[in-house]
Amino acid sequence: MDRKSAAVWNLAAMVGVLGIWAQTGWAEGDIKGHATRIERIKGQPQMGYVEVAETNLFIAPATDSVYGPSKRLGTRCNYGSGCQEFANTNDGCYCTGFWRDNDSLPGGIYSILVNEPEFFIRPKVLPDVTIIDDQTVTVDIDIPIDYSTYFDNSGWTSYDTTWYQTFTATGTSVTGVSFVLAGTNATSAEVAVLEDNTGGNVTSWRVLGSQTVSIGTNTDNWVRFRSGEIPMTPGTQYAVRITGLAGGDLKFAPYKRNKDSNSYGYGNPDIDGQAYAANGSPHDPPCDLHYLVFADNDGTLVTMNKRTAGLGILKSPGYWSFMWGQTFVALGGSVAGVDVKAASANHRWDTKFRWRIYAAEENGPTGPQIGPTKITKAAWQPAGSFHQGVSYNPDDVPLMPGDTYFIQLEAYDPYPDSQGFNPYLMGNTYQYGHGYWWSGEYGNPQPGDHWDPRPDDDVNMTIIEYEYTGPWIELSRNSISRMVYLGDNLSSDTFTVKNVGGETLNYNITDNAGWLSVFPATGSSVGEPDTITVSYSASTLSYGDHFATITVSGNALNSPLTIDVTVTVHTVGPDLDGDADVDQGDFGLFQVCYTGPGGPISEPACEVADFEGDGDVDLGDFGILRGCMSGADVPADRNCESAD
Repeated sequence: MDRKSAAVWNLAAMVGVLGIWAQTGWAEGDIKGHATRIERIKGQPQMGYVEVAETNLFIAPATDSVYGPSKRLGTRCNYGSGCQEFANTNDGCYCTGFWRDNDSLPGGIYSILVNEPEFFIRPKVLPDVTIIDDQTVTVDIDIPIDYSTYFDNSGWTSYDTTWYQTFTATGTSVTGVSFVLAGTNATSAEVAVLEDNTGGNVTSWRVLGSQTVSIGTNTDNWVRFRSGEIPMTPGTQYAVRITGLAGGDLKFAPYKRNKDSNSYGYGNPDIDGQAYAANGSPHDPPCDLHYLVFADNDGTLVTMNKRTAGLGILKSPGYWSFMWGQTFVALGGSVAGVDVKAASANHRWDTKFRWRIYAAEENGPTGPQIGPTKITKAAWQPAGSFHQGVSYNPDDVPLMPGDTYFIQLEAYDPYPDSQGFNPYLMGNTYQYGHGYWWSGEYGNPQPGDHWDPRPDDDVNMTIIEYEYTGPWIELSRNSISRMVYLGDNLSSDTFTVKNVGGETLNYNITDNAGWLSVFPATGSSVGEPDTITVSYSASTLSYGDHFATITVSGNALNSPLTIDVTVTVHTVGPDLDGDADVDQGDFGLFQVCYTGPGGPISEPACEVADFEGDGDVDLGDFGILRGCMSGADVPADRNCESAD
């Protein structure tokens, strides 16, 4: 892929993250700005930004009362003279309100998705964007990164088989790595992320995960990860290790930038980073490599992303439909954004699409719709395809982490000659869900129309979620199992309640058994484990199994949680009627079960009379019963079964 980077934008010359330029003369509002901005050096905004042109931006309304437009970045821009059309400005500019295609929007709250699955960037969702009637709002959008030194005019390293770049995490997960090489003999490389778990040489750090990629010179080589695949702890040091795998002597030379007062981490003692060669020695002079590390540091997670080269896999015939869907398992607390790449019928790329999200099971969209229905417009792509996307504000589409959901994408009011659309696929690369194809025609439902699961096909889809930041209950155990002799009491048990989420967890604890109690029954946690004591009145329990449930509920998304409690009350084996003595009543039950030597036990209830455990009920078992005989209402000796 050719590089899509462009001009440096000096922070002092930018309008700012959010500014308003008042205009009058129209009822609706416009929006403009620069998107896909990446700090050339992480944490050093005075060094400017790179912007990734030809990515796509989707503006989503709150509901389907109005459709949201799409923008191909760098082709429609407003530099103070109104929204104008350009072939390509080589930056990330965008705007609404163009005389030939008026797409001004009613004042209100919107959200914006920026992404391009074919390029190296991480997706970004910007929520709660306010568009104001009769005004143009300026919104610039930065892509989340944990490390960057985006320079190719400051020289390059020597050739080596491996190059490391260390950095300090600000996010909770790596979602992508990009790098640019000045030269390479290798044709493919392994991109790995390492954690400093030793404090020693970088070559000994623990590998958290890796991917392989074909590599070339003067291009943005990249790999993607999904949130949680490469977990990080903010404040901990990590490294990107790139190693030649095939081609020539496996050596390559990344672009670099020598350390100075504008370098990564300068002036911040909590951040460190530099380049290291294959043997772990620091580059001399100290420098930073032309790497990018994309991360979850903006409150969103990338649950699913494209894992195939190019556009993906296009299957036909038989894959055209007016609706497609994809199941996924939630990682966060609500949906942030979704996009998909597809082929357009009869080259009709500018179709509008309607989005719905449902609770689901493994067999598809079986639950209720969650959140609003939205309509957005597709963005043009080369070769007759399109890129479609939608975004949401926090809590629009609430999720329960670990539950399964279904995203439905439907052609809305398609052209009369349309066959629908045919999404690009990426094989079975997402293990927590798969694609679904709708068998019916648009606007003409028929008996038997249904969702056809495609377990070997994942839609070429990006799914972004907002992190869940509220309380989350963690219990130290989910079951308790105890045994006690008939008439005896039990010592107490304990478990802990802990908030492993954010904010403060306030909880209550109840149980459903009179022979059990918990203390304390209420509490709160901001991260510390609270110890709860479970007490028993077991001496009142009869022979057999007794069950109870302890319920912990609170202001957490995963409330309530339960602990299953089982107390088994036992007595001596010959006490067949469970009344604590061994008398004629037990002898009568024994006689019913008697089989003689070698005789099979035909009744399962009689297996308890096989005191010897040899598969029959005979004189040997009778001897044990006789040795335990105590008489009516006289407690049996609890050691009688082992007496000579």
